[in-house]
Amino acid sequence: MKMSQLYVTCPVTGERMERFTKEHAQKLGFPSLSKYRKAYNLDYLTVYQRSRSHLKRLYNVDFKRWVVGYRDSDGEMRYVTKIYEPGTTSTARAASRFPLGDSNFNAHFAGVHPLAIFAFGTHARYFGFDVDSKEQAPTHTLKIVQTLVAEGFSRHDIHVSFSGGKGYHVELFTAQHLSFADWVTFGRYIIGKAGLTGEPIEFRPTINNSHALKMPLTKHPKTGRFAGYCDNQTLEVLDEQQSHDYLATIQQIDVDPVLAVIDRAKTAKTATKPAAKPDKPKQKAVRVREVGLFKTTAEKKETAVKLLSEGLPGTGTRWKAMRNVLIPYLKIEQGCDERETREILVNFCRREHEARRITTPLDKCEREIDDLIKNYYPLVDGVYSNVRDVEITRSEVEWVVGVIEQDGSRTARDLLWALLLLKKAYANKKGEFFAARATVQKLLAKPRKISPVTIQKSRDWLAENGYIEFTVPDNSFRERRATTYKLLNEEATETEILGQVQFDEELDSRALLKEVTKHLYASHELKKLKLA
Repeated sequence: MKMSQLYVTCPVTGERMERFTKEHAQKLGFPSLSKYRKAYNLDYLTVYQRSRSHLKRLYNVDFKRWVVGYRDSDGEMRYVTKIYEPGTTSTARAASRFPLGDSNFNAHFAGVHPLAIFAFGTHARYFGFDVDSKEQAPTHTLKIVQTLVAEGFSRHDIHVSFSGGKGYHVELFTAQHLSFADWVTFGRYIIGKAGLTGEPIEFRPTINNSHALKMPLTKHPKTGRFAGYCDNQTLEVLDEQQSHDYLATIQQIDVDPVLAVIDRAKTAKTATKPAAKPDKPKQKAVRVREVGLFKTTAEKKETAVKLLSEGLPGTGTRWKAMRNVLIPYLKIEQGCDERETREILVNFCRREHEARRITTPLDKCEREIDDLIKNYYPLVDGVYSNVRDVEITRSEVEWVVGVIEQDGSRTARDLLWALLLLKKAYANKKGEFFAARATVQKLLAKPRKISPVTIQKSRDWLAENGYIEFTVPDNSFRERRATTYKLLNEEATETEILGQVQFDEELDSRALLKEVTKHLYASHELKKLKLA
């Protein structure tokens, strides 16, 4: 790996050198290099060591998940999300036996493998505007800086870096952590005040922490230009040495100015909130029958076997798994009586409790099992004893098809529709539900033509634009823990049913959407929905 010729500066003599050495320390009268470093609080020997330390200081880095660039056989840079899995034997590039380490930062600085990081946990002590509006990027970047200054931030605390292409990052670093949701509230308010709503400007971190932030101090893979720090008034890019030196001067600021902006954003939102309206009339709706066919009987049997052999997909799923899957399976498919079913369920809960996929005390689990055996077991007469019909309102249809008007893709619209169906069928009282990728894939129109990557991008778009929230648990793949979703639409309190649609295995979700709209809209209205 070719290292750039960068210099550290002696705090005593001002002499520049590639690294601090024992000989230099002895020349200054210190018996050893360690004594010299300790005397002047030098926790580094080289510029790369110093810059690694400062990046870790400023960003709360997730060392178990990161993005790194590799050049393929054609010389094109490809980016891979790396996941730290100790002891893995996988040869896939996404798998890593080691966490993000110093060598990754060194390769980044050298321009060999550019690096992007995620924030760890649910809070961050940094926030970045990612301005990628090409020819307009310099103008938009300066507007953001000017808006931050107008909102009470010192220009000294606003840090701009060049992407090496045509974009810029505008970043703030705080001494305290703020939730991702608070940071996004802050970001949206600043963008609005700058008059840049609708422009291609993104935030890092995002609410669901699904997008990584590219680190500065590397070379752009296509242009070869250095991604250095900039003067935040002229956008003049500092050279490599100057940029590394600039990084060492960045200080974290108090969080109060950020909180003040967030308060103003929330006050403005409340002030513009429309006055309460009188009770709405009943919403027109269509009933979808046989929602149980989101899974075939064979698939539900397979789910039961998987639950018994491999365990729950995550916490909060125990009661529904027992009621909706295991009891029907044990009674109908296995012919277990009440006593046998209870014994199997009790042992199941004990095992899951040991695996920490159940947090409910075991005595409470047993009481709930006894209640299910007494009151629910006698009612079960098939694997689908608890099919839930759903009602789809006209406003929900308009909410879904409105994705296109917001410049979303058809895949994003179809994904939102599929998630709405799953929410109606399976959500808890809080509106939360689990959805495996295979289930979502099956519901989407023409699933073979929609790749998992496309689905993930559409999911991220929906989250970024306020349609959904989702949480991907740690180690979700290894531990088979499903993603949790929550949709952010308002539900009707009362409905007027205009018709019903029978959902069967021949329909995908887009075909079902067309069937539902036939009951809710006149023929001339259907054309405006653009469901093709």
